[in-house]
Amino acid sequence: MKIPLGVDKATSKLVLINDLTEEQRGLKSNCICPECKSDLVAKMGDKTIWHFAHYKGTESRNCQETALHLLGKYVLSKLDSIKLPPYKIGCRNQKDILKRSYSMDDISIFGEENLLIISSEQEKTIGDIKGDVFSKVQYTNNNFFINFEINVWHKVDEVKLEKIRKLNISTVEIDLAHLLNENQVDFDIVKAEINKAINQRIIFLANDITEPFRTELKEKLDKKVKAKNNQISRWAKEIEENLTSNGVTLPTYTFSLEYFANDEIQKVIDSKLGAEPKIEKKVQVIKFKHVHDNQFEMLCSLGNKTKELVVLADINELPTSNRYKNAAPSYLIFNEIFLDSSNKNILFEWGENEVALNYQKKYNSIVKSELKKIKAKKLEKINKYLEQVDQIFESDVMPISPNLLQIKKQANCYYKELIQKGYSEERLKSVVDEYIDYQHIYGCEPKYWQLIAFRDIHWVDNDTIDIEFLSKRLTSLGVTLVDPYKQLLFNSKLMKANNVDLPFTTPFSMLKMYLNHLMGLGLLKKGRGARYQKQFRYGKSYKSLKLNDKENYLKVENQLIDIKF
Repeated sequence: MKIPLGVDKATSKLVLINDLTEEQRGLKSNCICPECKSDLVAKMGDKTIWHFAHYKGTESRNCQETALHLLGKYVLSKLDSIKLPPYKIGCRNQKDILKRSYSMDDISIFGEENLLIISSEQEKTIGDIKGDVFSKVQYTNNNFFINFEINVWHKVDEVKLEKIRKLNISTVEIDLAHLLNENQVDFDIVKAEINKAINQRIIFLANDITEPFRTELKEKLDKKVKAKNNQISRWAKEIEENLTSNGVTLPTYTFSLEYFANDEIQKVIDSKLGAEPKIEKKVQVIKFKHVHDNQFEMLCSLGNKTKELVVLADINELPTSNRYKNAAPSYLIFNEIFLDSSNKNILFEWGENEVALNYQKKYNSIVKSELKKIKAKKLEKINKYLEQVDQIFESDVMPISPNLLQIKKQANCYYKELIQKGYSEERLKSVVDEYIDYQHIYGCEPKYWQLIAFRDIHWVDNDTIDIEFLSKRLTSLGVTLVDPYKQLLFNSKLMKANNVDLPFTTPFSMLKMYLNHLMGLGLLKKGRGARYQKQFRYGKSYKSLKLNDKENYLKVENQLIDIKF
C-alpha cells in the first residue's frame, strides 16, 4: 500500500495527499511519517498515483499500518451518516398459566436505514478504554453513542470485549486490514469500505439502543400471553358448565400386569385377590377448575361422598417428568388439543388410579411369589435328574430307549442294505464311532443310531445334509433323547440361569461330531454355513443300485440280526 497521508511538522495535523496543492510537491509538503517520524516526499506526478514516500530510508509495514489506521479514523470522524448490518433483537419466552411457552419473532434494526452521525470524537477515553472514534448517532428518533474500532493490525480481543461489556459501551468494529494489500488507498476508497456490511462487526450494543425494541416486543408478548390465559380461563368455565350439566363417565382402566399368570397361578390369584376392580363409573361433577401449571381439579359426587380428582393436561412441550409432577395417587389426563378446541365433550384417560395400582401391585407380588415356588420345584426336579445321571455314570448301566427294539431292527436292516448296495463290513465299521454318544443319550448303543443316520443320509434326495434336518429324521425314525437326559435338556435354560452345566453332550453337538467324523473319512465335505456336501451316491442314484441278493435281503428285512463290530 502506498502511504496516503502524513503529519504536518508545524501543526502535527494529518495531511491527506489529495489535499495538497501543486506548490506542495516533494519536500515542500513539510510532512513526516506518523510512525517513524522520517521526512516524507509528496509524489504527485501525472502518471503515478499520488502518495507519500520516505525521503531517506524504506518505509516499513508498521508505517503502512499506522497510516491506514489514522486514515480510517479520520474518514469515519468526517462522516455524517453510516449504514450498519442488520442486528436481531428478541425477548425472553413467556409462559401461560399452564406453563406453555410463547415467543415473538425477532426484529432487525439498522439494515437498510442509515444512522445519522451528529458528532464524532477521535481517541476518546472511556473508563480504561480509548476508543478510535466515539460518535453520537440518531436512529428512529433515538439518540445514543457508538464507539467505532478500526481494525488494521489486531481485532478486539476477549479482554477488551469484557471491558466494553462492563462499561456498557455500544461498539462496532470496522475491518480495513485488507486495504494494506491495495496499491491505492484514499479518502473515498476508505469511506466506501467503512460502509460495507462485510467489513463491519457489531461487537456489543448497550441497553439504551436495544431496550426500546425489547420493551416493544415484550409488550406484544404480554398481550399475547394474557389473551391465552383468558382463553384458558374461559375454556375451563365452559367445560365446568358442560360437566356439571351432563356428568362424566370415567374411562375404563387398562391394567398393566407385569407378569403373565398361567392357569395354576390364576387360581391362587383368584383365591387371594379376587377379580380385577371395576373402575368405570358414571359420576356427577360439582366443580372443575384450573389449579396451577397443567393441573386441574374436578370435584365429583360419588353417592353420598365427594371426591377430588386431579386432572392433568398432557402438554407435549413439557418434559415428561414435569407433565405428571406431584400428581395425586389417582389422576386423569386429557390431550392438549382440547384446550384450543370448541368441543366441550372433553375425553379423559386414566393416568393412574390408586385402586388399580394397589391391585396390580398385589397381583404382581402373588405371581412373583408363585413363580419363585414353581422355579424351586423345577430346580428340585433338576437336582433329582442330575442325581440320576450321576448314578448312571457310576453304575455304567445305560438308560434304555422305549424304542430300542425298533431301533435295533431298523439298524440291522439298514446295515444289510448298505452291504448289499456295495459297502464292505470294514467300511461300515469305520463310519461308526462308539466314543460319540458314549453316554448313550439315545438309550441305545451308538452304532445303531449312527448306521441309521448314515443310511438315511444316502436315502434323502439332496446333495447336502445339516444337523437340524438329520435330527428331525432320526426323531421320525424313533431315535429320541431318553430320560433323564431329555428332562435336563428341556430345563437347560433354567439350569444356565442358575449356573448349572449340562452333564452330557447335547444332541446338536453330538450330531455335529458325527458329521465331522464322516467328513474325516472323506464321505462328506464342509459346505456353506452348517451344511455338509455329500461325496457318495445318494437319493435316486443310491436307490437305483441293484441288490446282490434281493431274496436274501427280503428275508433279512423282517429279522433281528445283531450287528457284530
